[in-house]
Amino acid sequence: MTIGIGLATIFQIMFLLTASRAPTADEDTAAAALPRQPRSSSLRSLISFAFSSSYSRGSSTSTGKRPKLLLFGDSLTQRGFEGPGQGWAAGLAHTYGRRADVVNRGFSGYTSKWCALMLPTLFPADDPAWEVPLLAVVFLGANDAALPTREQHVTVHEYQQYLRCIVAYLRNRRRLDGKRTQILLLTPPPVDEDRWEAHCLARGRELDRKNEVTRLYAQACLGVGKTMDVPVVDVWKLLGGADLTEVAPNLGDGLHLSPQGNLLVCEAVLRAIEEYYPDLVPSQLPMQAPEHFEIKSSTTSIDVA
Repeated sequence: MTIGIGLATIFQIMFLLTASRAPTADEDTAAAALPRQPRSSSLRSLISFAFSSSYSRGSSTSTGKRPKLLLFGDSLTQRGFEGPGQGWAAGLAHTYGRRADVVNRGFSGYTSKWCALMLPTLFPADDPAWEVPLLAVVFLGANDAALPTREQHVTVHEYQQYLRCIVAYLRNRRRLDGKRTQILLLTPPPVDEDRWEAHCLARGRELDRKNEVTRLYAQACLGVGKTMDVPVVDVWKLLGGADLTEVAPNLGDGLHLSPQGNLLVCEAVLRAIEEYYPDLVPSQLPMQAPEHFEIKSSTTSIDVA
């Protein structure tokens, strides 16, 4: 028997409707700012129908689908697989090989506002529960910090509001095990103004980033993490902060990460996962399918769940 909208979707909706934790004031405020998905009038009858059927939640997990780690951000995320073994996203994908899929949703040039506007389309409320990631790493602010002469400019206050929207939306989704997506925030990195100015002038425009301005956005990101109880990796400080002699080798063109900067970010993300979400470190996630040396030539089926 087939259920039209998918049993995983019904479970996801059920968990959202029966969540034991009441949303925080921040989540209520942030969620209200986002476009709402229409609710079906027959939603509860569909849920009842699912429980009266022969399907069980256990069977819905036997899909062979790997859990997911979501990376959501701007070009610093989009370019996270750049170069042979250089990108921070590539490093995560390698580390979680055969244990979790690293899903890159980076949008070059985008701001927290533009990313927030895409949330209901990129991550629909009726997504199957197995599509909901274990962890979402949100890396935004580098474009918000553009000077007011650029269309990308978002004020510090607005940046905080949109970041709260994103956190609230992503962690309001439920996985197959009923748990919420965990969130890790990354502050924007510092800016090597001399190198970035050369990059801008070569493209016929004036310098549009200032390291001191970006510092304010990094502090704002840390503030959102504190008020919403979300861990934050301070990438601005990690890559050198105000010390340009430390910053220079960590950035390629003055804004985007160099191979060394990518490595430092990857290592910092893995350390944060180990500290704040120890159940999500690679060694705690099962490897998909048995090792090849455990399989016999006479084997006729392989369990990949």
